[in-house]
Amino acid sequence: MKPSSVSDMLHKLEDLDLINWKPRSAIRLTEKGKTIARQLIYRYNLMKIVILNIFEIEDDNLLDEICCKIEHDIPVELCDSVSVQYRTILNKSNNEIILDNST
Repeated sequence: MKPSSVSDMLHKLEDLDLINWKPRSAIRLTEKGKTIARQLIYRYNLMKIVILNIFEIEDDNLLDEICCKIEHDIPVELCDSVSVQYRTILNKSNNEIILDNST
């Protein structure tokens, strides 16, 4: 990746109010950026738990690839529905903390 590509992307993220940064200094997520990051982590963790336990995919690389693709495209409503249904299946087992989206 060219330095100009990185710089262009940083400008775009800043324009979207997702980061604060200055050239050659630290990059910090804004509150909006942190919220989006938390949502992506929640979706990734949810998909990983569901896919791992229901479909029993044990290849870590494949599991990561599938979860990364899903986390960016799954609608919030579907993600919430999957979480509710999976909680019902688990009867609120030890995965409850990971599936908590109250941020």
